[in-house]
This record gives sequence, C-alpha cells and structure tokens, in this order.
Amino acid sequence: MKLSSVLSLLVAALVAANPAGEKKLNARYRVVPSDLPNPGRPKEAHVWDHNAHLYGDYTFYCGVFSTGAHNNLRVENIERQELIWTIEPDSCARVFCWNTSAIYVCNNRNDESLGIPSKNIGWMAERLLTLCCSPHEGGTSGQLFHPTEGYNVVIGYGNCNNEGSYTPDHYVYPGPNGECQKYIEPALPPRAV
Repeated sequence: MKLSSVLSLLVAALVAANPAGEKKLNARYRVVPSDLPNPGRPKEAHVWDHNAHLYGDYTFYCGVFSTGAHNNLRVENIERQELIWTIEPDSCARVFCWNTSAIYVCNNRNDESLGIPSKNIGWMAERLLTLCCSPHEGGTSGQLFHPTEGYNVVIGYGNCNNEGSYTPDHYVYPGPNGECQKYIEPALPPRAV
C-alpha cells in the first residue's frame, strides 16, 4: 500500500471520529459528578489572597492552611476510587497523602455523618488546584465548600508519617512548601521591528 493511501485512510478516520473538527477539552474537565453543581471552567485562576471568593455557587479560600506541593496532589488517584467516604459530624478525614501534601474532606454539619463519593472529592480538589496559588512557585492550599451538601474539601500540607487524624488546621502556615504565591504570566519577548 502506498504511503499516500495510508495517509488518506488516516485523515478519513480522523475526520470520521471528529467530523465538526471541534476542540476536545482536557478529560479532567469533561466529567462532572452528576450530584455536583457545575459552574464550568474557572475564569479566575490562581488566587493567592486569603479572602472568600466565589466559583459559581461554591465559596473557596486560598492560602489559608499550610501548603502542599502542586505536583504531589494527585487528584486522579482519588477520582478513580469508587469509594464513599463516611465523615463524622464536625470532623475532617485525610483521604490522600503523598510526601508533604494531602487532600482532606470535612463535614460541616454537627448533627449527622455524611457519605461523600471519592469522585466528588477529587473533582473539588482539582478545582482548588486550578483556582488557588501559582503552580510554578511556592506551595498551594485551599478550601472549597459544597454549596448545598454541608461539606468542604481542603488541599494543603500533610505529613504522611502522621496518622490520618491530623486535620489541616493542625499545621502552621505556610509550612515547608512555601507561601501561596500570585501567578504572574510570563512577559512576552519584545517583537522584532
């Protein structure tokens, strides 16, 4: 078979797979757990101050806990789990820990335990990685509150040698990974005239 014939077949297969030529979103933004409100992709990214911010109906804070390292917070490990985490009233549980970074889920309710799917925890943790702190320098920490279900997800520092009952507020900001930094777009080089 000629090379031109092989190329023609490949092009035809690609067009058939995507006839409109539409751009595909990154897979981690395509699937939203059905029981979570979906405000879409974050418009404001990498907040570094400690104030309350809104992301759709979600309230989030950045840099309020000791920080974890962006590259250690592997949310896909949580999203792949098909677990329901039972969180006791008014408490937190560490659901992921790697090196000096952890993901926690906290029950805001003081009257009942909550069963929270791991895919929801992973999705909310990933939003925090997009919304909070520069991914290029310093550490990251954040807290995202579910708008209706009475729980929140926290990313930040975790000492994986400590038992999982240590909560995010146990550690002092900023911690070993450094402060939550403002992300500054790199300057474009001057154009040749």
